[in-house]
Amino acid sequence: MFDIGYISDRNDGITELRINGYSQVKRILEGMQPHIRFKQKQVAYALTMLNVLENKKFSTLSIDIRKQLAIQFNEIRKANYKSKHKYSPEEAIVLLTR
Repeated sequence: MFDIGYISDRNDGITELRINGYSQVKRILEGMQPHIRFKQKQVAYALTMLNVLENKKFSTLSIDIRKQLAIQFNEIRKANYKSKHKYSPEEAIVLLTR
């Protein structure tokens, strides 16, 4: 359908489409955005992040830009329901600004 990525069957019985590359992910999210009903905030944050990351290497981003990405990443996490996260917001900032 999208002509990018590949299908992966996980051990928990879920099948997922794996997409590699910021540009490809951005293209799909932009195409799907008008039809998304329940994850609109997450898509908006992701597209903002992809605009920064597209055509750039993460290693070349400034610490300030990385902090902004970490904040947006945490906003996506807050918008998702999950009882426990692997990293706290503070830990995510530290990991992304190394």
